[in-house]
Amino acid sequence: MKIVPILVFAMISFSSVSGQTCGFGCLGLSGFYAGYSAQFYDMKTLNDLLSYKMEQFGFENTDINFETGYGARFGANIFRAKFNNYFLTAKGYYQFLKEEKSVSEEINSLSSSYNSKLELDHWGVGVDFGVPLFNILDWKIVEGGITFYRSKLENTFRINDEIIDHETYNEEKINVGFYVGTGLIIHLIRDYISIEGTAVYNQLELGNLVDNDGNYLLNPASSLSIMDRAGVTATIQLNIGVPL
Repeated sequence: MKIVPILVFAMISFSSVSGQTCGFGCLGLSGFYAGYSAQFYDMKTLNDLLSYKMEQFGFENTDINFETGYGARFGANIFRAKFNNYFLTAKGYYQFLKEEKSVSEEINSLSSSYNSKLELDHWGVGVDFGVPLFNILDWKIVEGGITFYRSKLENTFRINDEIIDHETYNEEKINVGFYVGTGLIIHLIRDYISIEGTAVYNQLELGNLVDNDGNYLLNPASSLSIMDRAGVTATIQLNIGVPL
């Protein structure tokens, strides 16, 4: 969690030291962006629990394996301060992540299905520090930030397309995590349009989930969580800049 304060302090320090090299218009790329992300994670505890639930409904195939969430990202580069040999950026975004699994089979000669949908939407704020490599290519040496997750799980059991059992669980509280990574920026039209690719490592633990009746997905006395470990997130995005 210390990475963001350190980077913010560095940004202020570098701005003070190098202000004379900045010149008019150094805050050169505010604007917005849209992209697509894939987030990898370890959900063994949740996968085992869902397999157990399916066994209770009579499924022989209980292969539910949540491992990668995909979704759109929308955000803004609040500002990008450009100096002679490096740049600093402050940013914020909202990420939609979803993964859905379904199993269908005949149970007692009836067509049965089990569908499970996991949503891991979150807010993120961060800063990055980078250097220009070529005229059209920049390297984000490091990007770090904090995230605020709110997860949701829906399970639906059907027989002959009729809903027999439906569960909706939500996170009790917002979970705070952090990330650190690196990436590249390709300028199509410098300061106006660019493509940005980023790979980050996430440090995050998601807790228990509860339904509207107060029933917990996991035993409240257990130390387990629905996410055993968060991993790498890969994002590709299109930046639209507004030079200041």
